[in-house]
Amino acid sequence: MKKENSVQGILNICKSSPYPILLELIFINDANGLGLKEIIRKWVNEKNLSVAFKDEHSDLTTSVDMYFPNQGLFIIVVNNLFDNYTFYDEREKTIIEKQRLVSEAKKIFIAVDT
Repeated sequence: MKKENSVQGILNICKSSPYPILLELIFINDANGLGLKEIIRKWVNEKNLSVAFKDEHSDLTTSVDMYFPNQGLFIIVVNNLFDNYTFYDEREKTIIEKQRLVSEAKKIFIAVDT
């Protein structure tokens, strides 16, 4: 699939509670960012995803925390996200690759299970 939707911001993945993993996205509210925001809202219902939007009234950015109870749901959401969007991390000054997120999540899930 051709990716024409580029989102700029900051992406963070870490261990969380009560869910094993948290994917935090902070992104610019340009046309692509607003489109991503709507897709995430749709996933809340379709994929039974636990999401917390912050800075809801900001015109400039959106901050969203997505909590994952299992690795399977994480992989589904990340695949959907990266099939439709390229994420440029402003902090790292690089495009974040899907496989990197999946690898980081696997490490966190293994640590949680042990």
